[in-house]
Amino acid sequence: MRQKYIITLLLTLTIAQASIAQDTKNDNHFEFETDPIAFILKGYSAHLGYQTGHFRWDVGVYGVEVPSFFSGYDNFDIRSNGAGIKLDYLFQKRKGLLVGIESNISRERVSPKSNDDKDLTKRFTNVSLGMRVGYRWMLGSKKNDYKGLYIFPWVSFLSVNLNPQSAIIQGEEYKQKTFSVFPTVHFGYSF
Repeated sequence: MRQKYIITLLLTLTIAQASIAQDTKNDNHFEFETDPIAFILKGYSAHLGYQTGHFRWDVGVYGVEVPSFFSGYDNFDIRSNGAGIKLDYLFQKRKGLLVGIESNISRERVSPKSNDDKDLTKRFTNVSLGMRVGYRWMLGSKKNDYKGLYIFPWVSFLSVNLNPQSAIIQGEEYKQKTFSVFPTVHFGYSF
């Protein structure tokens, strides 16, 4: 079932990009970015972007220890690792406001804080689809086509977990959210 959603998303992204005419000037370029918040949360983040015209693809990997204020569960340690793909439309090339769609697949590990018993740890595989909006501040100069460092705050909204799951761990129910909102700030370099 997850494969069907991923294939549908990839086909939709490909058709959407191919259906809109590109400017004649070749402005194709690669970008690398990371999310410092992931490192603060004892995780990692690495994303490779490719932009052609007003469209930007992003593939990335990430991992975090989910804080209890975000999950709503004080009695569980939650670790999430995953990978995702995004397609954004920038209203101006390289900088400014953008909107996009995304899909992620992640592995979530949930264990009770009060017990180190590995038998009590539950693992979930999640597939999500969502929309996002953000704004990119390019620190490079206009005469250099804004190549260089950038700051990119964005928020994922209308993110839907396509297979929310639940489990009873030490008598307490852990239930994944169907809908979520995820704000963050990425830092990157545009080549």
